[in-house]
Amino acid sequence: MSNSLNIGRTGQHHRWRVSARGALLAVLILLALGSPGVAPAAESVTWGLSLQSDWSFLGEPGSAQLFSPTGYDATIVRDIVPYCQSSSDCAQTSSQIQTDVSHVGQGMLFITLQCLSSAPCGATGQTENNLKATLPQLMTQFPNIAYWGMQNEPAAGGKPTTNSPILASKLWLDGATIAQNPATYGIPPGTRVIVAGEGLGGTYTGQYETSIAAGLSHRPGLNAPTTWSLHSYNDVICAQTTMTAAFRDQLLAAPGVGPAVQHIWLSEEGVHLASPAQKVSPSLCQNGKDMVSSTPTLAAAAQIKSADTFLSLPSVDKRIDHVFYYTADAPSAHCWAGGLWDSSLYSALSTQRPTYSVLVNHRNPNPGSYTLSTLLPPSEWQNACGLTSISGQASATSVNQGQPVTISVRVARGNVAPGQSLPMPSGQIHFYDATQDLGWAQLNSAGATSTTVVLPVGSNTVQADLADPIYKLPNPYSVTVTVR
Repeated sequence: MSNSLNIGRTGQHHRWRVSARGALLAVLILLALGSPGVAPAAESVTWGLSLQSDWSFLGEPGSAQLFSPTGYDATIVRDIVPYCQSSSDCAQTSSQIQTDVSHVGQGMLFITLQCLSSAPCGATGQTENNLKATLPQLMTQFPNIAYWGMQNEPAAGGKPTTNSPILASKLWLDGATIAQNPATYGIPPGTRVIVAGEGLGGTYTGQYETSIAAGLSHRPGLNAPTTWSLHSYNDVICAQTTMTAAFRDQLLAAPGVGPAVQHIWLSEEGVHLASPAQKVSPSLCQNGKDMVSSTPTLAAAAQIKSADTFLSLPSVDKRIDHVFYYTADAPSAHCWAGGLWDSSLYSALSTQRPTYSVLVNHRNPNPGSYTLSTLLPPSEWQNACGLTSISGQASATSVNQGQPVTISVRVARGNVAPGQSLPMPSGQIHFYDATQDLGWAQLNSAGATSTTVVLPVGSNTVQADLADPIYKLPNPYSVTVTVR
């Protein structure tokens, strides 16, 4: 399939009707996982994909099944695109949205804007001005895109909204004001929804909701948000529904906005694998540890359990009616056992991961009805990446307190079944010990890198693991340094 493939079904959402049997199975699964107070699932659920402007997955084997009614049946696509550079320069943003339109049409899109602190929109006082000046332009250029988000994960680091729930709420208020008054802003008439939230877990612990409620009191005639979104990755990783349920409870109890809530979208969910530092963290849940197990069958089984949880999340509440998987893009895949943002449905070598099989073949979750062997052949989860080795040394293994230690590593060129020729590793090395993250370092053209650290008093076992598109390590490099 080429990248120019048009999926079709423009402007129409085909919804999956949950049968009584399917809803009952989903509820039973959640009860088995110990989820309290599970409400009936929504009568209809729209399943989608969440991307970051990367459509290369369309060339991967079986990608058509992600949109097929007999497969995952994605009928909406969310893309995260940058704010315009300025009111006179929307070229990059417009181009990325146009690419989305070329694949699925305007009616199948949900566009989430993102402003980073390093961009022009991130300058002090510029974020709101940028949005007010450019959102009408985008809505005029793409009049049939009905769903818009004003800031992806506003509380996350590196954004002007990181520590400002007030600014994040103002962005929603401004976006909603523009969308609800198209004639005033010269936008073609149409129904547009400004999705609120778009955050990880309980973003700002309720301050965002409070700020929106306060803002509404100063904007007569502006309607409270009816559609909210959440990224509850921890639920999927840990095969539970705790975060999703807590967000629902917090949202519905929020004065001034709770009564208006009609829809809760889970706009980013994925089977993210833990980083090496997380693997040794006591706080990582057991299913998260199993997903990065060196035993392939255990890792695949845990990933499948997480994928089942993804599919069962609508059973938490009847208002959960849109669920998006992040992400299909193969280039985002890391072959290590535990890429921090490793949620791809495909490996870097274009093989389908266990999650793909669950989403495409078993969207109505019933973990007891299938086994690994019925989902995918061993080659799909054993030989998805090239195997390589790592060696290294420390500048000293016994030092005085405060004395820096340099740890150098080299990663070899490896092989992959059935013996393809592969390039040198080109990824990054993650250094960590049992209690702290020691940072990342980029491999050079010879596959080598180093880092210099100051370690605490005592015995420190430092490990180095590889995050690479093609290779994985059977085991990380490890060296023990004693600090006196």
